[in-house]
Amino acid sequence: MSRLHLVSWNVAGWRTALDEITRTTRRGPAATTKKVEEKQACVATWLERLDADVVCLQETKLTSKQVEQDARALCASADGDAWQSFWACNDGKEGQRAGLNGVATFVRNKAFGVVRASSRPLGEKELDDEGRCVLTDHGTFVLFNAYVPNGSGGKR
Repeated sequence: MSRLHLVSWNVAGWRTALDEITRTTRRGPAATTKKVEEKQACVATWLERLDADVVCLQETKLTSKQVEQDARALCASADGDAWQSFWACNDGKEGQRAGLNGVATFVRNKAFGVVRASSRPLGEKELDDEGRCVLTDHGTFVLFNAYVPNGSGGKR
């Protein structure tokens, strides 16, 4: 098996992290964080600098609808053919506040291909609705990217 370089980061909000990645990665004083193409290029550069095969993000704080509607602006579609991304989001079901929690896994296509992925891997509706875990099956291993609640949640 090849080496696996995995990076995990609690971003505490993907939009804020994305703005910071763009701000610190962009080139030239005229660059602006509002341009989708610039964000895409900056995330591509950031991913290359990490030299990671898999990047796991926790606490992305997005809903599924936001990821679907703004995929390019949120770099959820990564950078073309080089990366894939898989998301689990909290859509506010069962009285939860929408947009809390959330995880995303970015996988370099040429490194460890994804055979199967699931944003509902736990098999428990209440837990899966919270958007705290995404599973990626790479054939030779399975990765769970999880954002785990703190211990003050009563029975949890």
